[in-house]
Amino acid sequence: MCNYAEINFSNYLLKSYFADRHQSTNVQICQKILKQNKIHRTLEISAADFLEYEQQLQQSLDRNTMITELIVNHANNIEILNSIFQIKVNKLERLKLVSSLRLSSVANHFCKLLKSNKTLVELNLIDSTAFSDADFLENFFQILKQHKSIKQLHLHISSIENSDRKENLLINYLQNNRSLSHLCLSKSKISSQLIRQFVDSIEKHHSLIHLEFYRCQFNENDAERLVTLENQGNLFYLLVSQEVYQVNKRSKYREDTFLLFVLPFTSFVSFAYLELKSNVMKWKLDGQTIADGNKQGDKLNQLSCPHGIHVDDEEQCIYIADRDNHRIVKWKLDGGSDHGQIVAGGNGKGKELIY
Repeated sequence: MCNYAEINFSNYLLKSYFADRHQSTNVQICQKILKQNKIHRTLEISAADFLEYEQQLQQSLDRNTMITELIVNHANNIEILNSIFQIKVNKLERLKLVSSLRLSSVANHFCKLLKSNKTLVELNLIDSTAFSDADFLENFFQILKQHKSIKQLHLHISSIENSDRKENLLINYLQNNRSLSHLCLSKSKISSQLIRQFVDSIEKHHSLIHLEFYRCQFNENDAERLVTLENQGNLFYLLVSQEVYQVNKRSKYREDTFLLFVLPFTSFVSFAYLELKSNVMKWKLDGQTIADGNKQGDKLNQLSCPHGIHVDDEEQCIYIADRDNHRIVKWKLDGGSDHGQIVAGGNGKGKELIY
């Protein structure tokens, strides 16, 4: 769009990032984009792009009634939180904070704003920061217990010790509330008592569906109980890793999952069928190219800047939006075919139904 902005439109997600910080033009561009937005309900931004212009950002959000979900990176100052929670026109239903709330003063202010909020349905803090302060967690859990609209919570807690205050707070919250669905624990000692509560929340209440552990210590039998729950389908996702937790570098796929990788804007474009077999501490990975792999081009065995896919489980095929060739191509998932089949387009760029 310009030499320092990255604007992405994908389904219902509108994402904007700027290379130059502290620029009034950032807000102006954002205002123009939001003014024309008629379909995108999710907006992803970086708070660093709007430092000292938080009020203008809020006004921009107020003028667009479509946005109901915000993904905010680096929300580490009070002003940006105010601009998010004080939106007057929009009904903000979902909020995800990434690499945020790292200062205690900002985290505490976030709790105050959350206390007065009445619209959030989903709050995702799993990639925000690892909360390790017991005082904050106690205040945070207390506010959530009284919150009327939040139905789904994603949370990351670190440095839990056996039977310490943080463990007791977490157990108490799980016993009395059903909103915590996604939980990440790092650098913690996981007691059998906490595992029993996890099992209870998974089997009895069906509330906890996603668990991640990074550099945690617990009994081998307790780990096997969680693996059994995942294999039975009661626990949707389980990851145990001895690596350091990193935002956006976690595996998000469970057992026997198709992973389809698209590598656009390169001379080598291919898709891979990956079969994952999960186990505690261990992943197995096998890859097979199922589409293209013949360099960039316009032949039936080539693609040029593929920009989207759809997987048809019944026909065991994928439909690829072959952008620069202006066509939709169908490929079999078994990798047995050496070329694709054009199902739409393929007649060059145009606006008629034949293109």
